Amino acid sequence: MQLADEFVAFVESLVPGVSGSWRGATVAEIEEIEDFTDAELPGFYRWFLENMGGDPGKFGHPAFDFRASTVLGLHARLSIPDDERRLLIGCNPDPVMPRLDFLDLDQPVRDDARLITRMVDSDVFDEDFETFREALAFGFMLRAGVRAMPQRCWGSFSSDALAEPIEDALVALGWTSQLTTGPHCGLFFRGEAKLALSSQMGDDALPFTYFRVGAADEIEIRSALGEVGQRTDTEIRVFEWDPALDADHTRSPS
Repeated sequence: MQLADEFVAFVESLVPGVSGSWRGATVAEIEEIEDFTDAELPGFYRWFLENMGGDPGKFGHPAFDFRASTVLGLHARLSIPDDERRLLIGCNPDPVMPRLDFLDLDQPVRDDARLITRMVDSDVFDEDFETFREALAFGFMLRAGVRAMPQRCWGSFSSDALAEPIEDALVALGWTSQLTTGPHCGLFFRGEAKLALSSQMGDDALPFTYFRVGAADEIEIRSALGEVGQRTDTEIRVFEWDPALDADHTRSPS
C-alpha cells in the first residue's frame, strides 16, 4: 500500500529504526475486530493492525492505546454495541478524562476514515482528524520532531483549513512534505526545522490554521513565520514559546 509505505518512510525520517520495534496483532484478534462491523475495514487501519496492532513499540505513547487487545478488552468491559458506522479502535486511558477513539466508516477518505472521539461517559462525538493515519503522523511529528528541537512555538494563521496560499507559500520557501494529507493537516520539513499544521473540522470550526514549529532557535522560527506572513494575507498570532522567551523578545514574529 503506497500510503502505508509513505507513512513508514515519514516516521523513519524522524526516528530511524522505529518500525523495527512494531509488532502486529494476531489474525484472530483482527478477525474479532472485523466482526464488530459489517463494513470493510479501511485499508490503512487493517495495515496498522497487521503491523502495529500488537505492540507499537517505540512509536507508542501513554496518551493513546490502539492495540487490538485493548479494543477487544474495551468491548468486553464497556459492552459497546456493534455499530456499522462507528468502529471503536482505541482509547486515551487518562484516569481523569478517559476518551474513546472511533473510525467513522461513513466518511472514508484516502483508503482510511475520519477519526472521531468521545468521552467514555458521553454520547457526544468530536471530529478529531480527517484520517487515522494523519492523527498518528501528526502526534509523532510533535513528539519526535517539533518537541525534539531546541526552540518551539505554538500559534495560528488566520485562515480556515490549510488554505492554498499558505501551502503554496511554504513550498515556495523551501518547506517540503513527506506525507500525503488533506486540507486539515500539514507536516513540513525545512532542514532540521519541523512544522505541524492543523485545523478544525465541522460547521462550528474556528477559522484558523494552528501551527507548531520547532527549530534551532527563536530567530529561525521568527524568520520562517515572517516569510509566510509576507507571502500571504494571513495574520500570524503566537500563543506560546517553549522554552519561554525573555520579556525583551516578545515582538511580532515578522
